[in-house]
Amino acid sequence: MVHGLLDAKAVGKLLGVNPRTIYKWHREGLIRGVRFSRLIRFKPSAIDTFLKREGILREKGTAE
Repeated sequence: MVHGLLDAKAVGKLLGVNPRTIYKWHREGLIRGVRFSRLIRFKPSAIDTFLKREGILREKGTAE
């Protein structure tokens, strides 16, 4: 489990996509982020929510 806030580069690495894609998904409202001035950081729980909503990650205790 990842703790703390992640930048787009770290999220991109976790998901196997370019950080620009993470920013695009954020602009489109697919991934929630926290803005600190010009910086955007992402909570691990927001990434989990995105993955579950997109059907990439299953809920704990559910079978396929």
